[in-house]
This record gives sequence, structure tokens and C-alpha cells, in this order.
Amino acid sequence: MLERRSDRDLKQQILREMKWDSRIPWASIDVIVSEGVVTLNGNVSSYAQKIAAQEAAHRILGVLDVANDIQ
Repeated sequence: MLERRSDRDLKQQILREMKWDSRIPWASIDVIVSEGVVTLNGNVSSYAQKIAAQEAAHRILGVLDVANDIQ
């Protein structure tokens, strides 16, 4: 069984992934991780950016679910 990654580590990995993805205005998105569940908050200019941020979070090993509250 894999050891669960810390919430802090998951947050850092998610932010790194979002910075790598040029579709995402990462500076306008807040990432909160609690027991492997990610909540994304903030404002972006398109639905495509909102979905790209959600997909970036889901790509990180150890993320259990993503609540996308981006406006």
C-alpha cells in the first residue's frame, strides 16, 4: 500500500502542475488541500481555464477528489 502524501506536499505539487500548464492563470487560483481532497477557489476568464485547473489537480498522485469552486 502506498503511503499517503501530506496535504502540504500535494498543494505544492498541484501549484507546480498549474504553473507548468500555460492554459491556467495559476496566480488567481487558491488551492486548499484537506486530507487529500482539493478545493480550488478564485476567478478565471473562461470555463476552459476552470476545467484546466481541475484537470491539473487531478493529475497529481494522491489527490482523492477535487471541488472546483472557481468562478
